Amino acid sequence: MNKPRIIYLQILAVILFAFISLRYLPDASASTAQRINDCEPYNHEWSISTPSSALFYNSLPDFLYTDGGSSASISRIIAEAQDGDYIGFFSFQQQIRVYIEDELIYSFIPSEGALSSTPGNKWNFIPLYDEYNGKKLTIQVYECYSDGRVAIPAFYYGSQHGIAAHYIKLEAVHIMISFFTIVIGIGLGSFCILYRKNQQFVLGLKWLALFALFRGIWSSIETNVYSLFFTHLLFFSQLSYLCLKLATVSFLQFINVTFHHGQSRFLKLLTLLSIADFWVTGILQFKFGIDFASTVFATHFIMLSGGAYAAYISISSLREKLRESEIVALPSKKRNAYVAQIMCTLTVIATSLIDLVRYYMVNSPDIAKFCRLGDIIYIATISITLFLDFISIVQMGFEAEHIKEEAAIDPMTKLRNRSTFEMDVMRGTQRQWERKGIIVLDLNNLKYFNDVLGHDMGDYYIIAASEVISDVYSQCGNVYRIGGDEFCVIANNLEDESFLELRTIAEKRIEGIIVPKRDIHMEISAGYARFDAKLDYTLRDTMKRADKSMYSRKVELKARHPELNIR
Repeated sequence: MNKPRIIYLQILAVILFAFISLRYLPDASASTAQRINDCEPYNHEWSISTPSSALFYNSLPDFLYTDGGSSASISRIIAEAQDGDYIGFFSFQQQIRVYIEDELIYSFIPSEGALSSTPGNKWNFIPLYDEYNGKKLTIQVYECYSDGRVAIPAFYYGSQHGIAAHYIKLEAVHIMISFFTIVIGIGLGSFCILYRKNQQFVLGLKWLALFALFRGIWSSIETNVYSLFFTHLLFFSQLSYLCLKLATVSFLQFINVTFHHGQSRFLKLLTLLSIADFWVTGILQFKFGIDFASTVFATHFIMLSGGAYAAYISISSLREKLRESEIVALPSKKRNAYVAQIMCTLTVIATSLIDLVRYYMVNSPDIAKFCRLGDIIYIATISITLFLDFISIVQMGFEAEHIKEEAAIDPMTKLRNRSTFEMDVMRGTQRQWERKGIIVLDLNNLKYFNDVLGHDMGDYYIIAASEVISDVYSQCGNVYRIGGDEFCVIANNLEDESFLELRTIAEKRIEGIIVPKRDIHMEISAGYARFDAKLDYTLRDTMKRADKSMYSRKVELKARHPELNIR
């Protein structure tokens, strides 16, 4: 349940719907603009008639109650019209027919085969001509999904381009908010792909990315600007419902995974109901022609239930922490982030509730007017909080890795230490050991350096020798300091001849280091043995043979300077 895979099939269904809709659903093409002029409201001096009444209005109302009817006719006499002028208005889930006198000149109704009562949502542009002057214009509006009330559109007069530009300016802020919400969703999704190995952190973020993406698409469609540029209007109307349903699934899963570790039974139940809502209402729409608008109350119920639960949990958690003074004990950054999460959760729930009330009570064509702002505040705040937590986790990881590295390193020589060697020498199997060998190294004359020249000079000897050993032998394996003057190398695929060449190079380099005013020099004794399954049970047995070889070499080197009876 906690994996985003449960939504992938639904996304594929949306993509398939988009392909079929764009390929087969009839479109509703709009006329092109002939000229540009100013746009001005055109809501005065209309008459509205219904089967039971007819009234003249100096200023059109937002709604007309019709005693159970679903249609109204809005009329006026055309005066001073010129070729290229338009009357523009937006219809939301309405069928439109326009007459000059008794002649039908324009209609926006469901096309044959559309399986929907609504033709979609559209900006309607009625062209006017000189010959219409003095004639009666009648716009018949039929509500597809409500009885007893008809929403009266707001009318504009001007050019098609001028009316469109005026509306785009009005919706510019809403368009930008929706666009940024989509961008955030894509950005979060990209981050999840880059850091997909960190499943504990990415899992909740995946759902937030999906929520941002679907809510952004849904709210951008709800600006209704698409109808000025595209012709497949029913497709966008249905896509809006599908994205709303997918956003609901994503939101419920994000809340459950992020704040309840995926263990909330109630949120699991709501998620299953939301998935069922997606498929059942989708089948009803595309198979039986039962519109999404007729069944969207189920989606809204699930949204309200999930939102109410999230609000309840947020408030209860805050009250409990305040009562126990836990929130006061938190660091200021953590406390502020915690309060911000709760406040943003309540904000997105409150703004969504306001738009739901507007949808059912006001029949507003833009049902995302308030919640798109709440969405982006919520998504941005939660994203910032999660990223700050992620940065803290990364920093802790770096610190832990640094501590681990420090624990594995000899502080004087910066080589791997004895504890690291003990772990590495036992790692692997006999088959792997067959490619390995052990080099044991020891420093000659260190006692003389410590006793006669001082321990500072002895430390210098160890450091200088470690640099030579590292430079020469690190090419064939890992180098360790396993004691005061003892070093070891776990070599890979090193032949005896190659070892002798490296030993000669190391001996010459260490002998080249001059000790001022002293007839003494530095020496490194080295011995090597390769793992032999016939002789060795583990690499420790190999190390014992290498140690014997090292002492043989030590004897040879000491024989060159018998006057120094020291190790």
